[in-house]
Amino acid sequence: MDGYLDIHSHIVPGVDDGSEDFEMSKKLIDGAYNEGVRYMVATPHHYVGYKNASPEHIKREFDRLVEWTKNAHPDMQLMLGNEIYYKDGAVSLVKDKAIFTMNDSRYILTEFNTGKPFEFLHGAISAYTTAGYYPIIAHVERYSCLHKKAHLVRELVNMGAYIQVNADTFTAGIFDQYRKY
Repeated sequence: MDGYLDIHSHIVPGVDDGSEDFEMSKKLIDGAYNEGVRYMVATPHHYVGYKNASPEHIKREFDRLVEWTKNAHPDMQLMLGNEIYYKDGAVSLVKDKAIFTMNDSRYILTEFNTGKPFEFLHGAISAYTTAGYYPIIAHVERYSCLHKKAHLVRELVNMGAYIQVNADTFTAGIFDQYRKY
């Protein structure tokens, strides 16, 4: 596999707090391409229990991006997923295909309320893995229950979770609020 894989991007236009419109999405994809990204998973937010863009709308906008990308960057591949804000019922929605998994696989990108205790994260990871999914914990550096507790992160990984760390945690310098963790 040549090039980088970006598993967490908000490039689908107008569906969450990411890209505002199609033109912005094209600029984001161009920027990623220029940085060496050749595989990119669009992961619009899905807040369990809240009004979200419909899967049909997300897919329609995503398909437009795929067509544009094929012409602009033929060696780049876009894939679809969701970033799932975990609440009770999330696993059922994933099983029912009401939420997108990463490229229609058993991998899911999930996030949590940053103030939840470790036991909550542990229970959620257990629920996902018991159901046969491979959870990827989005921006793991944000969870206060994990700060300065690498052993707890290891415990989640040993349960079957993967972790995703935002790049700016490493590149933002000494003033980044999460770098010290």
